Amino acid sequence: MPTPTPFHEAKSLGYFIEYLAELPRWSWLYITATESDITVDTVCHPMATDSRDMSEEEIEEFEAYAERSGLRSFFYCDQLRDIIENLRLQRSDFTSQQLVTAIDFYWRHDAFIDLSAHAA
Repeated sequence: MPTPTPFHEAKSLGYFIEYLAELPRWSWLYITATESDITVDTVCHPMATDSRDMSEEEIEEFEAYAERSGLRSFFYCDQLRDIIENLRLQRSDFTSQQLVTAIDFYWRHDAFIDLSAHAA
């Protein structure tokens, strides 16, 4: 492992949304592998090392460690920024619940939510 602590302190998705501007663009968030519903309280574990500085072997080792720890990758910060920007283009005054719905939608469908087609 490139670092003895592969993850920084776990916090809620709401925390990471609030402090998104302060997080490195490369930062990946992980959630429990059994997570079925994304909410503002979903616990996210931020990766402690920039994967761009890791060898392919180190990345494989990290992913195996995450899996053994019961975690799976969720989003990296730029993806969350893209989801927020897409939502802002559709509705500049979106609510925090609409944002969480958009994040959950993207997580499930690998696509941006269309607010004209989904009540959010």
